[in-house]
Formats: sequence, C-alpha cells, structure tokens
Amino acid sequence: MEFDMSSLANIALLNAGADGDTAVMSFSDITLTEVTPIPEPSTAILGLLGLGLVARRRRA
Repeated sequence: MEFDMSSLANIALLNAGADGDTAVMSFSDITLTEVTPIPEPSTAILGLLGLGLVARRRRA
C-alpha cells in the first residue's frame, strides 16, 4: 500500500479531529523545531564539551 503526501495530510486531519476538537493541521505548518528531535541533557552536555575542545585547539 503506497501513500502520497495528500493521503498523509488527510490522515493527519482525521487524527487531529478525532478527539472532537476542530484543530486543522497541515504539513506546511510543521516547523523545523517540531521535527528535530531534542537531545537528552547528557548528550547535549557531551556535545558542548566536544565543541569546547575543538574551539580550544583552533585558537591555540
């Protein structure tokens, strides 16, 4: 079974209204922050430490 973007948009609209609300969603309303996964705090801290080490090496 293949889905194109229009059928996926219809599924999103049906799911949005399933609980009785009149919310309307479309794929053009999704922003980058809603799609991008938020890293766990430990992963973010390790990433920042890594960036600090790289920046120190470039300065020296």
